[in-house]
Amino acid sequence: MVPTKKTNEFEKEVDRIKEWQDNQYNPGYYMGTGHTQRPLSQLSKYPILLIVIGICNFIMLAVFIITGRVVPGVFIGQAIFGGVFIYGGVRRLKNRKK
Repeated sequence: MVPTKKTNEFEKEVDRIKEWQDNQYNPGYYMGTGHTQRPLSQLSKYPILLIVIGICNFIMLAVFIITGRVVPGVFIGQAIFGGVFIYGGVRRLKNRKK
């Protein structure tokens, strides 16, 4: 069986994860990748998803306000978190159209 490009990429990814697992607790060990993990890097490719996450966060804040279960520190943190997601999604949508 001749290895295809897909299996090579898969094997490289598995080797990279195995190396990380073996050395994750070694202080100062550098993986050499310089990349973020796949789920995080894929998130920026879908700006609508970022906007939806931000809107869901604001809906959750509205529910907390209506029910009267507002904790000031959590409220401010969630408001900032939702705002950043919406801002990032809108910014990526604008940059995509340019």
